[in-house]
Amino acid sequence: MNLLRVNAEKEGDYGKAKLMRNKFEEFSRAEQQRQEQNMRLAQEKELLNIENGQKIQFKEFSDAWDKYMRDYEITAFELIEQLKMKQDQER
Repeated sequence: MNLLRVNAEKEGDYGKAKLMRNKFEEFSRAEQQRQEQNMRLAQEKELLNIENGQKIQFKEFSDAWDKYMRDYEITAFELIEQLKMKQDQER
């Protein structure tokens, strides 16, 4: 497109050269918009992947914490029961 514009200028056909320049600029803007959109889509996809990874990590942590607390409560209850039995035996 740019070569056509240069040739038109050399031939003195400035109307055609201006048309070619305008077309080239239009294509350049369209290409820039396409690249920006592709970059934006790639960034959004990456952000979603990160968010999904964080959700998975949070779920894993939450599940592990819940298990830890269940085990802790069971152990605490068992120890309390043992202490009660020991106290009863000592009386």
